[in-house]
Amino acid sequence: MILGTVLGTVWATHLHPQLSGHRLVLVQPHGATNMAPSSDALIVASDRLSSTPGDRVVLSIGQAVRADSGCSFLPADAAVVLIIDQDVA
Repeated sequence: MILGTVLGTVWATHLHPQLSGHRLVLVQPHGATNMAPSSDALIVASDRLSSTPGDRVVLSIGQAVRADSGCSFLPADAAVVLIIDQDVA
């Protein structure tokens, strides 16, 4: 899982049929990860939770995304699975 901040919505006029109904967002990950090795790398993620720009979110990566969608073939590598209301330190 990756912690990040939603920067905005990704708009596409043509997309894979399996992505129909999936909103796509651009996420800035916090810190280096295997998927985003530098802090300036961005991730496009499927978002069925209706996050908004500035929201802090948790992304699920890889096979878990396809399992959660109920579709054995979903052409997505990342999905928003949690919108953070408040951090507890």
